[in-house]
Amino acid sequence: VDTEDFRRAREALVERDVVSAGVADPAVLGAMCRVPRHVFVPEPLRREAYDDHPLPIGHGQTISQPSLVALMTEMLSLTSRSRILEIGTGSGYQAAVLAEVAGEVYSIEIVRPLAESAARALRRAGYERVRLRIGDGWQGWPEAAPFDAIIVTCAPEDVPAPLVSQLREGGRLCIPVGPAGATQELLLLVKRADGTLERKSRCPCASCRCGARRREAAPPCLPSRYGCAWSGRSLIADHAIEGPNPPPLNRAEPRSGPFDFPGVFWILPLVGARRCLSRVVGLSQIPPRNNKRQN
Repeated sequence: VDTEDFRRAREALVERDVVSAGVADPAVLGAMCRVPRHVFVPEPLRREAYDDHPLPIGHGQTISQPSLVALMTEMLSLTSRSRILEIGTGSGYQAAVLAEVAGEVYSIEIVRPLAESAARALRRAGYERVRLRIGDGWQGWPEAAPFDAIIVTCAPEDVPAPLVSQLREGGRLCIPVGPAGATQELLLLVKRADGTLERKSRCPCASCRCGARRREAAPPCLPSRYGCAWSGRSLIADHAIEGPNPPPLNRAEPRSGPFDFPGVFWILPLVGARRCLSRVVGLSQIPPRNNKRQN
């Protein structure tokens, strides 16, 4: 699973990109040096596993860039006794980093193939104790609450109330929030004794939007798109199953169409736009514009 070359690449990544991003917590830096990101990356892209940028993992999702994973983990101020909930498992990479720092890690993913792939990757990497559920992340994991921290990896327009209710007093919530089609804010919120949230910090970011509310393509900085579906199946990284078989997750699948390219944020260049449109959309050949003035 791991090699000396991969270990050196991870250490170089941490020194080159993670520390320079402002991450200073020794526990987080150590976790970034230990978690084998290449295990969570598709085989054809493993040569890029230790570059600091997102990579596509299928189903319209991406694995987050390592510096962002480290930053969000540090924002939560985790300890070995912390119980944390992750909304949007994606590849499983963020869950593995959390497992290196926190005591208990619960993670929810709505896209069944991604959840199953993440479970296999977590098992291969040695993180069997991460508990992974397929379901609606906005409903949280009530039977495991309260949580010391909750991390969300897609951008709703506001903070889901069930997640707030499952956060303990003094608990931290790290979540990107903002309208579709715009740069979101990465917020760190702390729950007060009266149940309200205090904003501690914020910074701009671009993230995937939540699938049930927005279906259009989004700039891929964070990995998982979320929406509404069933939440009756739970699995551990070693494929233990709890509860009944799930209904189809059709609502969770990203929309397919000529302008929905999974994991890629793109624009058509002005030069040659007609030719690009004819190839991508499958339109009939568009004749070139005649710029000659008619006499």
